[in-house]
Amino acid sequence: MPNAPTSYETIVLGAGAAGLFHAGLAGQRGRRVLVIDHAKRPADKVRISGGGRCNFTNLETRADRFLSQNPHFA
Repeated sequence: MPNAPTSYETIVLGAGAAGLFHAGLAGQRGRRVLVIDHAKRPADKVRISGGGRCNFTNLETRADRFLSQNPHFA
């Protein structure tokens, strides 16, 4: 990686939702950030969770609002 920094002010272990959120905030605050994760691509679990809607809120959650072929899943 050309011109990569040799030191970081923030190192985030885990490129999941919380780690990427923290890294973004730190970057917005002018910090040099390094994100380390064991997965091949960042946010792998985020892409497959929540039926594409993520988990912003659990208000008004009911079984009939889940996307599933199994009616007993929820």
